[in-house]
Amino acid sequence: PRGMSTPPPSQPTVRAVAIFKVSVPGATSADKVLVVGNHRVIGEWQPSTAPVLSCTGNGDYEVTVSLPMDASTLEYKYVVVRSHGGAETECIWEDEVGNRRIVLGEASSGMLLEVPDGSFNANNHAGGVRL
Repeated sequence: PRGMSTPPPSQPTVRAVAIFKVSVPGATSADKVLVVGNHRVIGEWQPSTAPVLSCTGNGDYEVTVSLPMDASTLEYKYVVVRSHGGAETECIWEDEVGNRRIVLGEASSGMLLEVPDGSFNANNHAGGVRL
């Protein structure tokens, strides 16, 4: 019919999937560990909207995040939110390291990326991760 056009082919909406991993010695079951950064999928620097990592045992935490096509450079830190008596009372940002960084190139499209960041507040990737 006149005036109808064929829709454009669908574009992928996810560039890559990242598994953020960090060790947080001294964290308790009442604590929440977050990955907070410069993109909406990691909270836009707002802990209240950032992904919460799950404890995998022995103080190790991880979370899987789908990175959209517009996520080309991510800067982030880990944050521990302490709770006492059920109320969140303290927000501890990594302050002994600069922003952690992931740079996603075209080759990273469709990849599953493991991001083993080592320990909270420890600089294990001096230059960041570039993919």
